[in-house]
Amino acid sequence: MATPRQARAAAALVLGVALTSACALRPTAAPADVPGQLIEVTDTATSAAQTALTTVQLLRDDRLARTAADTALLDATRQLDDADLRLTTYLAPDEDTDDLRDEVAAAVGEVSDAIVRARAWANRTADASSAADDLGTGAQVEADLDSAAQAVDEVAQTLRAGPEPEVGP
Repeated sequence: MATPRQARAAAALVLGVALTSACALRPTAAPADVPGQLIEVTDTATSAAQTALTTVQLLRDDRLARTAADTALLDATRQLDDADLRLTTYLAPDEDTDDLRDEVAAAVGEVSDAIVRARAWANRTADASSAADDLGTGAQVEADLDSAAQAVDEVAQTLRAGPEPEVGP
């Protein structure tokens, strides 16, 4: 017989799995539903990138405390954790969907890498407005974030446009 503590732990585990599975892309979705689900993931990544970009800009302008910047950048990485989980737990119904998911995953990965670099930069530099280290200057960090945001936006636009019509013989 389980102790009350074990029962609570089991209940927490079941609840955690249930909540996590609610965030996942539906593995049984019809291919027509896939672009919308993947667009949601790209929207999450875009939001995270914009949060990080604004945070770095405010930090560079000395309008945000370093601890607040760290918290905002950490929150952005957590947003991406959710998007990444949704992508990695999704079972694509066909090869075309696999390709779409891989394209989204690559763009989300770019955003994630840029945010991780931004957070490291924000915590390493003594003077956020001008200092540079192996991660570059604040302007370079901003450019990386902007580039990553544009990459994920391009993928989202492609998904929103839908499949190209087939050309007949």
